[in-house]
Formats: sequence, C-alpha cells, structure tokens
Amino acid sequence: MRRSRRSIHLTTSYEYSTDPRDGRRAAPFDRVNNAIPGTHSQMSSTDTPPTGVVNSEALLSAFGFWPSFHDAEVHSAFLDRGTALEPPSITLVVYAFACDRELDENGFFRITTSVLVTLKCADVRESELFELGHQNVLCCMGFESTAEGLVRVTLEPCYGLWGSILCSEVQIESVTPWRDSPPRIAK
Repeated sequence: MRRSRRSIHLTTSYEYSTDPRDGRRAAPFDRVNNAIPGTHSQMSSTDTPPTGVVNSEALLSAFGFWPSFHDAEVHSAFLDRGTALEPPSITLVVYAFACDRELDENGFFRITTSVLVTLKCADVRESELFELGHQNVLCCMGFESTAEGLVRVTLEPCYGLWGSILCSEVQIESVTPWRDSPPRIAK
C-alpha cells in the first residue's frame, strides 16, 4: 500500500507511566520538564508572537503578551481531511488564562484573563496526537518555524492530549472571553 506524503496519526491510549516515588500518574514523556520554574499555575510570556501565526494580534490584545499556554486545557481537536481544493487542517479549541501574583479571599491566585482560543493548523503535513481524554491540560504549547518554512506546533502535556502538528501556518480564528467556571489555582 502506498503512503501519502501527508499523514495524520491520531491515537487514544490510556496507558500512563507511573512515578515510582509516589505512584501518581506521570506525563507520557519527559519533555514536561520544561514547566515554568517556581510556579505551576502561571503562564510564562513573551512580548512577540512566534513566526507563522496569523492574526496573533487577537491573542496579544487579550493577554497583552504572547502566552505559553501553561495549564491551558484543550477542549476539542477537530481533524478536517480537506477537499481536492483545500488541504487538511486541525482546529484546536483551547481554554487559556493568565494569573497575577495576587491571592483572592480563598487563597487562590486571581485570574486576570480567561479566554477560549480557536487555533487552526492549516495545510497539515503530519501530526501525531496522543491520549485525548476528558481533560487535556497542557504544560505549554510551542510554535517552532522549520527550515522548510513550516510551523511545528508542540503540545506539551500535564495530563491528557499531547503531540505535535506540522503545518504551513497557524491561524488564530477567534479569542472569546470565557467566564464559565474558571479553574481555581491554589497557591
């Protein structure tokens, strides 16, 4: 059987490695060590969006910076095979937020920005997505330009969905305020 140049690989697996120190479920690969040092609940930021992201201004205006998507949650992932005229795409709907260092009256970090972000990975060349489940919390989401002019989106896991998508560009389709039961981030 001939393989196409474009491949999409989506698996759902509920096998987890076990942390021998305490028996809790551990993330499926060790790249989670890129977590933000010193604070588990806050998003790291940069002033400039990554190359290859279209309409990045929508996200920049919501946050005031480019977020790392630390502790963000992937609510859905849509795979579209495309048509004869339109290449395949993957659309991710991600709940993202930012906290400041202030605590509320219950001792939780105060959430200053809370949005649902719809990102479309256009002209998907390859993808590997694993462990989609009822909760898909990210350690971070990375965007890297390749030598071929493509963008590799990497989903680093805390729990649930993880993997990577190689595409021609990432489009921020929408950034919508989200006020439905924001998470409570303990100090």
